[in-house]
Amino acid sequence: MKPLHICITTVLFDRKPEGICTGRLIRALLQRGHRVTVLTSSKEGSSLHHPRLKKIVFSHRPRYPRALFKLMAGIEGGVFSNFYLWAKRAAGHDFAQDIPDVFYGRAWPHASMVPAYQLARKYRRPLLLHFSDPFPAPNEDVSFDGPFFRNLQKMVDVAGAITFTNSETIAYQQRHLNFDSAKAHVLNHISPDPVMFDGAGQQGHFYHVGWVGPSRSPVPLLEGFALHVMDHPASRLYFVGANPKHVVPEIDARGLSEVVKVLPFTDDVQTVFEKAGILVSIDTEATPAIFTPTKIVEYMVTSRPILAVTPQDSPVSRLLRRAPDTAVAVSDYAAEAVAAGMAQVLQLEWSGEVYEKRLAAMAEFGAMSVAAAFEEMVDALMLKGARPATDDRG
Repeated sequence: MKPLHICITTVLFDRKPEGICTGRLIRALLQRGHRVTVLTSSKEGSSLHHPRLKKIVFSHRPRYPRALFKLMAGIEGGVFSNFYLWAKRAAGHDFAQDIPDVFYGRAWPHASMVPAYQLARKYRRPLLLHFSDPFPAPNEDVSFDGPFFRNLQKMVDVAGAITFTNSETIAYQQRHLNFDSAKAHVLNHISPDPVMFDGAGQQGHFYHVGWVGPSRSPVPLLEGFALHVMDHPASRLYFVGANPKHVVPEIDARGLSEVVKVLPFTDDVQTVFEKAGILVSIDTEATPAIFTPTKIVEYMVTSRPILAVTPQDSPVSRLLRRAPDTAVAVSDYAAEAVAAGMAQVLQLEWSGEVYEKRLAAMAEFGAMSVAAAFEEMVDALMLKGARPATDDRG
């Protein structure tokens, strides 16, 4: 397709999982010859410079009082979000004569979608929305007839295409928002470049990288490891980048402080991956199982075995089935089952040939592959002459 001018709106450019994935997509689109304008917030963390990239940063402050901003949104006919003033500033950007061909709102948070929606309507250009996570999260108690979901529905109605990270999320989101399946597309998380390390990591050293907390509790891992370490006293468990307040009390309560450690956040995750004997992931224990955490995609493009505690038939377990000789999925969150999974993953033999097959199986998650899928979707949208409909609800 001919090079496009693409506007991407995102609160967290190059920060946190969704912002990092968005940054990888932007780099791939630039490499493929497109121009990109990024409207982002002062919470962004990118140092990317490119002759075809224009980054415009709007302040995300103030964010309080929320009640006032809700009132403003009602009076102004705007879309309320927890970054209301940022979205309002970004949506007010004047493109003059250099109007983008498409607008793409990349959420999380959902505020990232709002300027794309408003600008697409203003300039009569196709709108695309990306739901990195669904609304609401499974098991979350929310009111579906409130203004939040009315605003989401309003944006979805105008969008020519909506992207999700897996097909399970599409089906789940259709329970709560009304949209035609033809609008919905799977656009994979983008993996970093594959890494083949020289040999195995530290035997028996389990590394969990990223966030844990109330909705993704470390307790099943800790209780499983407490049993595991009785038979494997040389094993160690590390939580990298987790908030200590969510982990340390649980470690101490089980008397594991000598064998389980919390390590600080690092941007150099490849060094962590290289050290690791086993990379660990734990999913939210929720029904339905719909999440594809970015960490599991990043794990899969390394030559390290993976232990995933994840619901049965989840997107994670389906992904791990691409490389069964290098990964173990545990669907039972009980301590005994987790401990058995830890023992099982220790038995996997490291083989360069086996890991080369795993890296090859992950090719569709590579930046160029995902960018090509995005181009194909946009090309089809523009061929249909898609333009946002005028929405007189605001």
